[in-house]
Amino acid sequence: ALIHSTLSYNCNEVVKLCPLSFQELKALMAQHSTSASQQPGSSRSCFPGCLSSSQSQHKYHFEKAFLVSQSGSCRVMAYCDSLSCLVVSQPSPQATLIPGCGVKMMSAANLKSSQYIPIHSKQIRGLAFSNQTDGLLLSAALDHTLKLTSLTTNTVVQTYNAGRPVWSCCWCLDDTNYIYAGLVNGSILVYDLRDTSSHVQELAPQKSR
Repeated sequence: ALIHSTLSYNCNEVVKLCPLSFQELKALMAQHSTSASQQPGSSRSCFPGCLSSSQSQHKYHFEKAFLVSQSGSCRVMAYCDSLSCLVVSQPSPQATLIPGCGVKMMSAANLKSSQYIPIHSKQIRGLAFSNQTDGLLLSAALDHTLKLTSLTTNTVVQTYNAGRPVWSCCWCLDDTNYIYAGLVNGSILVYDLRDTSSHVQELAPQKSR
């Protein structure tokens, strides 16, 4: 699997990446609509703070591609700002000795890989770092578990068994004591890091109308 270090996002993709609330997003869209109506010649303008397509073409360019895994299956990745590193999920490079899946650490300084950290027994579906500077990586996998891994010690420090395949995960933006696990059936499990016994709440999926 190859990773291209290209930073050409359009405005819609930037909005997807920003942790905005619904009300903030509505206000931003209304502001953009008003701005566009006042400037008829700028129908292709973006949200405030975004680069236009022509600007992004001049500012961003392809820089480098590097190999993560010969076997492929590198499904997800996450960036840790405090450690200046990128982690990419992959199957174990030595499956006979260390079966399962983990992450490959990549330095953002030189885009070189450092080491592989084994975490799960099956495919990893989600990775996320908290906004703290503790280097804790949250991961979700098809082995029914949600795990916290310390990148300072390269070890798993906490495991939560969801009882079902976990397809996604994220940290609570308001309180980093809480983490979320998205399950294969559409449910969301809420975990409190101060209570390691089980999840504290399960949010059932909304029925389709």
